[in-house]
Amino acid sequence: MTLIPRRRSGSAAIEFAIWLPVLLLFVSTVVDYGYYMNQRVEVVRATMEAARTGAAIFEPNQVAPGSVIKPTATTRAGEVLTKIGITCPSAACTVSVTYCKSGDSACGNAPFDAVQVEINDQFRPLIGLIPTPSRIDEKLIMAVENQRTQPGS
Repeated sequence: MTLIPRRRSGSAAIEFAIWLPVLLLFVSTVVDYGYYMNQRVEVVRATMEAARTGAAIFEPNQVAPGSVIKPTATTRAGEVLTKIGITCPSAACTVSVTYCKSGDSACGNAPFDAVQVEINDQFRPLIGLIPTPSRIDEKLIMAVENQRTQPGS
C-alpha cells in the first residue's frame, strides 16, 4: 500500500497571517518607545543646557534678579529643542524659567539663589498602535554662580 503525501501548500501563509499582527505590534512597540525615550533624552538635555546657561551667566547686582538669566535660559532651551525638530515654545511645548532667591518655595526652598527650568512637551508617537505617554515633563533646579544673598546669612 502506498501512502500519498498530503499537500501542505498554504499552511505557511496561514501561520504567517496568524503571527503577523503579533509581529507588527511588537515592532510598533519597539519603534514608539524607542522614539519616546530618544525625545525624552533630548528634552532632558535641553533642560540641563538651559539651566547651566542660566546659572553660569553673570548678572550684576544692579539689575533685577533674573532679568538676564531668564531670557538667556529660555533662548538656550529653544535652540537645543529646535535642533531636534521640536518647536518650543509652541502650543505643544512650553519652557518656564524661574529665578529664586535663597529659601524661596518656588525652587523647593533651596538654600541658595537658583534658576529653575521646566520644559513640558506633548509627545506624538510615530506609529501609535500602542498606548504611550502623552507628555514629557522635565524640571531642573541649579544654583546660580553669582549669589546675591550669602547662604546662612
